[in-house]
Amino acid sequence: MPEAPFADTQGTRRPRGLDSSLSRALFIGGVVLLASFANTLIFSAFPLQLLRPDWQLRMTGSLLSFGATALIGVLLVALSQQGLSEQPGAMAARACLIRRLAGWAAIGYLILIPAQVSAGLRLLGERAQADKQPNILWGKMRGRILAAETEAQFRELLGRLPDAPPLPEKFNAPLAKVKQELIDYTDARFAARSTELEKARSARLQNFLNEVIRNTIQSLLLAFGFFTVGKQGSRSGARGVLSNLYP
Repeated sequence: MPEAPFADTQGTRRPRGLDSSLSRALFIGGVVLLASFANTLIFSAFPLQLLRPDWQLRMTGSLLSFGATALIGVLLVALSQQGLSEQPGAMAARACLIRRLAGWAAIGYLILIPAQVSAGLRLLGERAQADKQPNILWGKMRGRILAAETEAQFRELLGRLPDAPPLPEKFNAPLAKVKQELIDYTDARFAARSTELEKARSARLQNFLNEVIRNTIQSLLLAFGFFTVGKQGSRSGARGVLSNLYP
């Protein structure tokens, strides 16, 4: 019986190699994708506000949105290493370094999960506190307005309130009646505002929970991808990746 083409006469599988030019092309393509990822992160970071939760969430969003680009770049570099490993040099050393950094990237994406939760909770707290400020100010000013004895004092105190209602140049009723009408009107307005703010807080919390679930899944997927590439590379270089993709 004639021997099948390309048969392995020794019963073992021959390792597949990559042409050096193809390896270089894969390496350059991977580096370009990684550079694009880094460029996006750098410009997303400005202006720098390291301690601000909104800045931290913005950077988390960029890392998750463009993480697939970095993962594909690392995978291309890992694939290129099979051909480059036969030609020792700076390019092969850089490919090895990038592949090893994939494991650290996996850890970084796992750290993003608690980091985004912490930043999101702090941002929700800041917004809730900011929403309360007008109500707190009105609570302080209400008693002082009722205690105002002259029209000048009344107008001066009213001018300190945000979105204060306009007053006529001259009152057509006693000051006590004007003050009470204003108090009743402002109390009703702030009560309605509190109801709207409560609805807004509930909507923000729901949106935050949805974002946490989505971003957690995305972080886990990217961490798994980087870990797999880094683990395969640490065992047998790009041959480990190729053998999984092309059994």
